[in-house]
Amino acid sequence: VRFLTPREFSYQAFVSLDEAAGVIYVLGSSDPRETHLWRFPVAGGAGEQLTKDRGVHGAVFSKDHASYVHSYN
Repeated sequence: VRFLTPREFSYQAFVSLDEAAGVIYVLGSSDPRETHLWRFPVAGGAGEQLTKDRGVHGAVFSKDHASYVHSYN
């Protein structure tokens, strides 16, 4: 067992696993007032914050991960 997100990262929810691309999508933030969509490599390494605007973000991915619906408040 190992961490896929940094220990200081405030993980909030699992969104999706793209096995073909080797990445997971999660919601979280270092700021407890916000929720952002992140992508992390399953093999380990730095994540990428996909949403930048302040607020609460969410996403639902298609089965093939070619598209997703982004929600924002």
